[in-house]
Amino acid sequence: MPSIAMPDPTRHKYCLRCKKWYEPKDGIPVPRAVPLLFAMFLLPPLAHFIVKKVKAMLSPESCLFMCNECYSSKRRRDNILWVIMVLFIVSIAVYLALI
Repeated sequence: MPSIAMPDPTRHKYCLRCKKWYEPKDGIPVPRAVPLLFAMFLLPPLAHFIVKKVKAMLSPESCLFMCNECYSSKRRRDNILWVIMVLFIVSIAVYLALI
């Protein structure tokens, strides 16, 4: 539930996506982006996910904040994109196998 009254920056967290103030229990810490742009291509997606979660666990105060609603919509969108990418790669592999 967003903070309705005047938010206290020492007690509330600012959501990265919806730009509202929340109690810390109403969301999760989101690690900052990996500084190297090519890190996603060097690490497999699962290893990249593990590195991000470990960074979030080690220093939650240095992480950004995202409310549960925004995080669930982001996770849903990411899952849809992964499914589309996997289906595309599988369809190309089947096409090349049939040629």
